[in-house]
Amino acid sequence: MSHLLSRIADNQNIDLAFDWLCKAREDYSPNSDVWDLRYHWNEIKPSLQTQLLEGTFRFSAMQQYRFSDQRLTLWTAVDALVLRAMAQVLSEWIRPQLNQVYHVKGQHGISGALAVVNNNLSKHTFVLKTDIKQYYESISHENLLAQLEAFIPDQKVLSLLRNAICRTETYGGLYWDVKVGIPMGSALSPLLGAVALHAWDQAMSKLGVVHARFMDDLIVLTKTRAKLKRVIRVTHQILKELKLKLHPDKTYIGRISKGFDYLGFHLKPPEARVSLPCLLRAAAKARLLFEQTHNMDCVWHYWRRFLHWSRMKLRALQITPHPGRPSLLSGLPSLLSGLPAGWFA
Repeated sequence: MSHLLSRIADNQNIDLAFDWLCKAREDYSPNSDVWDLRYHWNEIKPSLQTQLLEGTFRFSAMQQYRFSDQRLTLWTAVDALVLRAMAQVLSEWIRPQLNQVYHVKGQHGISGALAVVNNNLSKHTFVLKTDIKQYYESISHENLLAQLEAFIPDQKVLSLLRNAICRTETYGGLYWDVKVGIPMGSALSPLLGAVALHAWDQAMSKLGVVHARFMDDLIVLTKTRAKLKRVIRVTHQILKELKLKLHPDKTYIGRISKGFDYLGFHLKPPEARVSLPCLLRAAAKARLLFEQTHNMDCVWHYWRRFLHWSRMKLRALQITPHPGRPSLLSGLPSLLSGLPAGWFA
């Protein structure tokens, strides 16, 4: 019997996934299939485990929902549970093989990526900071499955992954097969996003440069311009093979001393601070919350959490905010109408 598959279908693992699903969808409509799953769970669970162990489980078509400004796709409750059960096992299996990928559980997240970069800024001169244009939507199924085969020796698990990645979607009675891209929001998506760029991680390690990745946010530090040019050339080569493209508006190539934005912070030795785009996004959320609730207590609570988050990240970098900089907290009322000129300069 498949070792990985038996771990996925294990009672404890399935129950953890079920508990996660119940919490994740506790506010769903009374018509949602999650309530039927919860009511009949004792009958559904053994049948689901049997299907998984025999390799006969198949994911249903994802339901698409269309709104005036966006489209959303949603897995059925059973499919979401299986994806979570897979993610819990495969994350532990794959994580030790992923280096410098900080969005994966156990890698300290944004704080870990920022710390690695910040601790090496003084030893380097140049930086390449970029991300991938429409990353999730552009991931090649063929390339992703090829990389997954290098991580997972189990053909039944690979078959499950293939079924989830090469999925079918439905809307208004129409069905179609999705040829490229992976859905955002599923429990397995962060792991698939980590694996999809593993070739780039390996290439940077071979070049011997300091690098970090948070999903598709890539950063490389180099000591010489020649090494920077090589990094750029190799990056373009790998992304071409993976059928991905750099985001031109989010790419910075140049000297570290000029400063650059990364993961919501502006790094310019010897200081670091919340980046202006991050601040503007937080301000937009605060304004939206005020428009929805007209309750300043809710807005203040959100802003304090944002302030606490930024301070904790700066503390992880062992950086104290500049004493002359105006308080983020005191500037909140004006943010509800817009940022004043020079407020966060």
